Amino acid sequence: MLALALLTPFLAVARATLSASDVATIQQNLANADLGGLVGNFTPAGLIDATFNGTAITIGQNLTQAQAGNFPTLTVNPVENQTVLSDNDTYTALMVDAGIVGTDLSGSTETLHWLINGIHLNGTSNAAGPFPLNYSDGSTIVEYAGPAPAEGSGAHRYAIILFAQPADFAAPAGFNAGNTSVANNFSLTSYISDSKLGNAVAANYFTVENGVATVTVSTTQAANATIAPGAGTNATATTTGEGGAATSDVSGGAGNGTGAGNGTGAGGAEASSTGKSGASTLLPGTAIAALVAGAVAALL
Repeated sequence: MLALALLTPFLAVARATLSASDVATIQQNLANADLGGLVGNFTPAGLIDATFNGTAITIGQNLTQAQAGNFPTLTVNPVENQTVLSDNDTYTALMVDAGIVGTDLSGSTETLHWLINGIHLNGTSNAAGPFPLNYSDGSTIVEYAGPAPAEGSGAHRYAIILFAQPADFAAPAGFNAGNTSVANNFSLTSYISDSKLGNAVAANYFTVENGVATVTVSTTQAANATIAPGAGTNATATTTGEGGAATSDVSGGAGNGTGAGNGTGAGGAEASSTGKSGASTLLPGTAIAALVAGAVAALL
């Protein structure tokens, strides 16, 4: 049986840039969630703050399918004295389902739930942040589709990642036009290599579970320390299992286009999706998310 437990919440604190120890916290939380192999070596220039329907998530927080069904408001809370993020640079943002905690990511694939190229950040001259994502010049390849893990397959990890997009970036075949379906068997590492995408510069993740896990359970303890941004809790202590074939549906996020599809897949991963995505440009975000928690190490 799957058990998810939130540790004692911290009181909200004043928003500030992230410290070096906060960077270690982000890294450790992602490593503890078995996301260390997703984008390679990763030194965050910021944390992606995500707000779903008014709920500002903490890193690793468990959400319901309904809570994460609509496209979130995203901003980047920067690391102090960072020199990586700039209004003048171009970025790619995406969200993938990396399967359940305990899934070995080496040689594996993910389910792509959202992909947009050619976006920018606003306000990086204000070193304290946060920096809203500016989608106005972006090109949406896969419209946001909310999580829909297979029933009983365990808590799936949904990673939201911002990448630097260099001048020689070239979208690979199959991911170079809008209205692309939600993609099962998407390989993020291959996409990065094929497109010449740059380094990951900010990230976050949350989990969604459908029903009670029927898979063998393994325990992953999230890091436990505060991070500077606004309202936050300790990171989620997540117990999840591995394996188990399942059937799943992928349903689109309201207000930002839709995607839908179903199929079957092993290991509790979301199955092949044949959904049709929505419009090719996302609407800009408007609000600020406050979040997070965790403690020291190395990650992606």
